Amino acid sequence: MREIMNKVEFHLTQNETGYEYLAVADGASSLIGCLYDAKSYRDHLV
Repeated sequence: MREIMNKVEFHLTQNETGYEYLAVADGASSLIGCLYDAKSYRDHLV
């Protein structure tokens, strides 16, 4: 999953994230929630 996320991120921003250092306590649904929150935050910056 980290590899896929970094490929997408690099394609869009030419940056990568150290996803191996992130801890998600509640599994996939928590990860999806975090990604949704991050997208919402980014959308408000533009």
